Amino acid sequence: MSTSTMNSGIAKRWIEAGKVLAEDATAIVSCPVCGQSHLHVEDVRGKENPSIIERIMRCPSCGAMNALRLVRPLR
Repeated sequence: MSTSTMNSGIAKRWIEAGKVLAEDATAIVSCPVCGQSHLHVEDVRGKENPSIIERIMRCPSCGAMNALRLVRPLR
């Protein structure tokens, strides 16, 4: 398997994980890179625009991470 094919597969798994976690930050989602642990999620609200949330997804096993930028109105 070529590196670009492998990276493409990992990118697709991150996208699928992001779709699930964009809807439900408490969902149980395996790490798209190692598959050994479930992703930990942390939401950070923007200081200048509090309706923007960065949802940071991290794997405690391999350290892989990615983030989503979501627009959520304040409640």
